[in-house]
Amino acid sequence: MAGEIYRIPNRVQKGSSVAVWGAGRVGESIYKDNLERKYCDIVLWVDMNWNDLSNTLVCSPKKLDEVSVDYVIIAIDAYSRDIADKIRKELREHNFSDNQIVGPIWKTNHYFEKERQIYKSTSRKEINATLSEWKSENDVPSKYSDELIYLILKGAFNTDNQGIELQPDTKHFFVTGAGFHNSGAEAMLYTVADNIRSRYPNAFIWFFPADRSIDYTEELQRRYKFCFWLDTWDEDALTWDLMGLITAIIDVSGYALYSGVDTSWYRKILEVAKEYSIPLFLMPQSYGPFDKKDYEDNDLRSLLLNAKIVYARESAGYRALTEGFSLNNVVLADDIVLTAKPSEYSFIKKDFDEVIRIPQNSVAVVPNSRLFEKAEGDFIYKIYRGICSILMRHGKNIYIINHAGDEEFCKKLYELYSENKQVHLLEKRVDAVEFPMYAEQFDYMVVSRYHAIVQAYKKNVPCLVIGWADKYLELMAKAGQEQYCFDVRTMNGNDELESALRKLDDNYCKESEIISEKLRFLESKCFGFLDNLMA
Repeated sequence: MAGEIYRIPNRVQKGSSVAVWGAGRVGESIYKDNLERKYCDIVLWVDMNWNDLSNTLVCSPKKLDEVSVDYVIIAIDAYSRDIADKIRKELREHNFSDNQIVGPIWKTNHYFEKERQIYKSTSRKEINATLSEWKSENDVPSKYSDELIYLILKGAFNTDNQGIELQPDTKHFFVTGAGFHNSGAEAMLYTVADNIRSRYPNAFIWFFPADRSIDYTEELQRRYKFCFWLDTWDEDALTWDLMGLITAIIDVSGYALYSGVDTSWYRKILEVAKEYSIPLFLMPQSYGPFDKKDYEDNDLRSLLLNAKIVYARESAGYRALTEGFSLNNVVLADDIVLTAKPSEYSFIKKDFDEVIRIPQNSVAVVPNSRLFEKAEGDFIYKIYRGICSILMRHGKNIYIINHAGDEEFCKKLYELYSENKQVHLLEKRVDAVEFPMYAEQFDYMVVSRYHAIVQAYKKNVPCLVIGWADKYLELMAKAGQEQYCFDVRTMNGNDELESALRKLDDNYCKESEIISEKLRFLESKCFGFLDNLMA
């Protein structure tokens, strides 16, 4: 993320002697930061792969036995906890105490850091002058720290023209798991925001992004009426002040908890909710599959059991949680975007003139680069070439759409037909507000992104789907469309696809009516907890 850096934690005393373990992006960021700030004396820089590096400053961890330092910094991103734990264990074998070992390292945001440094460098007299009159006109509870109030007033986290009402009954919601890395994540974020604001117009929605690769510029922060929380979880973070205010944590991850993936980010949210006794609601998402080691993880079970409600989106996830972890707080529920009431997302400042008008007799193709994890690349391209050939024979205009950061896949697919006037590429990722506007213009769609299907069904647009997980088939069964669902792992060729596409091309109007009828009475009860918070 362009606005973020890794800095030496405040626990390291200024002027102390330090060894740094790790010469990747975290280690390089720390070393550069120290050169600029001259904060401490880095006497040794080590890495397990030191011999493969061009950086001659880095040497073998064996050198740690030859120096005496006050601290050893584990220069590993805090989300890579497994790697950091291994390094910590090895440092103990080098006779370093836990008090000497610092890390792993959380990112620090430039925008946030700038505001905090202004606060820290401002005299108490100036701060009191800034705050006293405003605090006297507002019944601000003592639980708001002066620094947090100062930052809100200065606009570090305040939204454009949103009234600041830090009253005793002001609600604060901490939304996690979403982001702007794909249209599905955006749509879930907007759906949560709509439901909060319809009940609590003056609530603060603190958005903690899951996608730390996005550059949350000031322009982006002004566009959305969220309070972007860009601080971290380190010991000096203002996050801990904020946690004392939070009414509820709402997680809208799509798929973050399953075997074979680093779950430290997800677990951190669960840990914070438990530590601060904050009501935690895990909104409908996919869970599992899990292995025996996961089911035997009593800490994970305890954290999940602490949640007020765990909404499972698919039946397989529901069984994994209720039977595998023996949880009694799990509810099977539909996707929140699928069941959301129509919304114009009026709080978003956006120019809709950029939305292209699609001609009649057109079909959208929405790929998913994760398909390459499930089958050979040549086979994937063969499938899509076959689909495009079939559609062209049917006289369709084809629009390749980037829904979730699949730019490279979309470009390569388009390049196969760049000279064909029937094939078009929407190169820029289509966001959650634009996508439904495009979807309703197509006869039908060929889709491999879950929330692209959801958003299409919201507009009663049929889809032929190439996927791999249970979530695709369960979603399509709700809409009476399972005959158009294909698992890329078991496909043998394009014969079945051609038959299904021919049928869909002949019957897309009828299929649209079926979708409308099947989903008409679908209703979300996931946000009932917000009503209970009002009581």
